[in-house]
Amino acid sequence: MKDKESVNSKNKFSTIEEIVVFQQKGPWKTKSNAELRVLFALSNQDVLKYLQYNQNELDKIPLDIRGIRAYSVTNLKKESEGGREFHKVRKELFFLLAGSVKLTLEDIYGGTKNLILDSQKGIYIPPFILHTYKTLEDNSNFLVLANTLFDVDNPRTHDTFSERIFKEIQRQYQVS
Repeated sequence: MKDKESVNSKNKFSTIEEIVVFQQKGPWKTKSNAELRVLFALSNQDVLKYLQYNQNELDKIPLDIRGIRAYSVTNLKKESEGGREFHKVRKELFFLLAGSVKLTLEDIYGGTKNLILDSQKGIYIPPFILHTYKTLEDNSNFLVLANTLFDVDNPRTHDTFSERIFKEIQRQYQVS
């Protein structure tokens, strides 16, 4: 077993403390009687931090996957579960557009966090954080902004790893 200080000085993985919850603002009525909602607002400094990449992990991928990508998951039924994965390079901004979910987050060092997200909150998930969601309402929908590109037909661009691989890495960094 290793103590947390020596582990952190040798190898830097993201920790639960680096997760940031965003409070959305709005809604406000627009001139067209629609609703406007600000999902998040980031300073220039925070945007640059979000776009930084771990070069050691990038070097292991044969293609340049740096970039910005947005994707959505829609029409989730109550009690649906997803995720149970982590990323070595990808950083994610995760926003609920409708419904609510319970997020379970875990870092390599064993730190855990459970959060309930609704359409008023978003969250920043750094690399090496195992994340799982469970929907609490029918028709839950979310939007994810990711700092990596992805080609569904090219597995070399997939920066998604299983809970099993996470647990294998975690065992190497058990802290006393």
